[in-house]
Amino acid sequence: MTATLFNKRLKQIAVLATLISIVSSTQAAVALVSLVSNIGSGELDQRDFSSASSVYQSFTTGSSAANIYEISLRFASIGNPAIEVSLNADASGSPGSALASSSFAYFPGSPASFRANTFKGNYSVAANSTYWVKVAATGVSSSDNWLSYTSDAAETGSAGWSIGNSHLYGESTSSLFTSARSIRMEITGAPVPEPSVACLLGLGLGALALVRRRSRA
Repeated sequence: MTATLFNKRLKQIAVLATLISIVSSTQAAVALVSLVSNIGSGELDQRDFSSASSVYQSFTTGSSAANIYEISLRFASIGNPAIEVSLNADASGSPGSALASSSFAYFPGSPASFRANTFKGNYSVAANSTYWVKVAATGVSSSDNWLSYTSDAAETGSAGWSIGNSHLYGESTSSLFTSARSIRMEITGAPVPEPSVACLLGLGLGALALVRRRSRA
């Protein structure tokens, strides 16, 4: 009887070890990475933004869906510390409705080349799709906020991801696109796990439940 119980416990331990291994590999598979970045490119100039005139920058995803956790921007300076960054849908080549947003505040007079982790969240974006990042000041209208932009097309990140080679300035979709001038930013996130990983995790949980049921019989 004791030997049988011991063997059952060994089986449970083996299943638990397998399950832990699956969970660990799953966590490794969704480790945060830089999905796309041009933040290290040289600065060309600066673009002001306020509550009256927002700045929009487009980007395109790769062949796999992903979860975006953070969007970092390179600021030249911040005069109005209340800032909102949103992730927007694409509407036929123009910014569409806001999908997610994050607000933050910094003291005025931030130094040049100030990089801020502006968007904090978890939003799932589809593969091979275009989205927009919107940056605006909230509250008091001010033009003392400046974003750094570049004409350098060099980018790093995951395959297929890219930052548009222009940005949109102002609230109207008819506003002028500034060609060959991209806002410097980095999008950080994690590729969506493959279905096979989820299946393995489900099988591990099912096996553990089966072993426990048999041990109680």
